[in-house]
Amino acid sequence: MKKVVISFIQAFFIVFISVFIFSSVSIQASEDPDLLKVAYINHFTQFIEWPNQSPTADLKIGVIGTKEIYRAFILLSKEKKIQSRSISVEYSETIPTAQYHILFISSHKKSLLNEILQRTKKQSTLLITHFFNAAQRGAHINFYNTKDQYLRFEVNMVSFKKSNIKISSKLLKLAKIV
Repeated sequence: MKKVVISFIQAFFIVFISVFIFSSVSIQASEDPDLLKVAYINHFTQFIEWPNQSPTADLKIGVIGTKEIYRAFILLSKEKKIQSRSISVEYSETIPTAQYHILFISSHKKSLLNEILQRTKKQSTLLITHFFNAAQRGAHINFYNTKDQYLRFEVNMVSFKKSNIKISSKLLKLAKIV
């Protein structure tokens, strides 16, 4: 009986977290996929912990190659904080020299991934992408579309371990692990 109650509680918790994370953003999926990605990333940060993070320093986000995602992050930064921290966002078409907490790489800049991985391997930069095979190549989180065009994400645990970024098991339960 006790085992059934625990299983029920775990199942309820997983469903609750799933609804909490994805219900607020699913309405906009067909309207603006870039806003949807930014909403996902915003929710991801609630389940991610960077090493040696200052509670007062800005959370730095870099965007490579897609101004739409950049603009969506700018909107987010004006309206919200992440982990009680202000958000600063920078855009680049090339490999950035600055260090970021989060670096989003667009699909039309996927050729830069290997060099970015080399430059950030000793940093705690969360690399997020949306192109085929990116997580297998080393991105921490990669978005992908299902056959029904739903946006989902996959996680590379080796990349998280190497960068000393901690990810909650709550978020991992919703991800495809590669």
